Amino acid sequence: MMRDRRLPIAADHRTSAACGTVHAGLSDAEVVHTARLRDLSARARELRRALETADDDARTRLAAELDDLRRQRATAAAERERAYRDKMRALGHLED
Repeated sequence: MMRDRRLPIAADHRTSAACGTVHAGLSDAEVVHTARLRDLSARARELRRALETADDDARTRLAAELDDLRRQRATAAAERERAYRDKMRALGHLED
């Protein structure tokens, strides 16, 4: 006998399908945002390594790209936090 382990999706428009399934405690939306953060961190490591040997022109371009990655990471972290709060709301742990 198989059981459907998916959690119910809340009717609230802010949660959409953020809590449709949970794997290892993370909702699908949290998994997506966490993967995005991981990708951004990997790219930032590459840029920092490249900065060590870059000439002045390349250093300026790489530093600007690194700053952009920092902004993207801040946005992705905020989105992951929203996904977490949506999951907690859908599970009944938050009311706000």
